[in-house]
Amino acid sequence: MSDFVIRKGDTLPALRMALTANGAAFDLTGCSVVFQLRASGGTSLTVDAAATVVSAGDGIVQYAWQAGETSAPGRYDGQWVVTTPVGVQTVPTAGFVRVVIAEGLV
Repeated sequence: MSDFVIRKGDTLPALRMALTANGAAFDLTGCSVVFQLRASGGTSLTVDAAATVVSAGDGIVQYAWQAGETSAPGRYDGQWVVTTPVGVQTVPTAGFVRVVIAEGLV
C-alpha cells in the first residue's frame, strides 16, 4: 500500500501531508521543510527540494512536483526534513512516505 500515487509525467496533484510528532500536529511555526525522495532500495535522491508550509499550526506541508521528477515509474521512499529554530527532525521518524509513480498509457 502506498501513501501517494501519481502518474508518470504528471506534476499534479501536489503531495500534501499533515506532519505529526508524538501523536500531535507538528507545529511548523518558524520552521523550514525540505521534501526528499529516492527510489525504494536506492541511495541517490531524486528530489531534495523545499516544501511549502501550508498551515504551520496544523503541521500541513505540500510539495509541488517539478517537470521530470515523475518521469521514472516505480516505488519511492520519501521523507520531510524539518528545520526548527532549535534543531532538525525527519518525519516520519520511522519508515517513509510511500510514493508510487504509475505507468501511463504513453
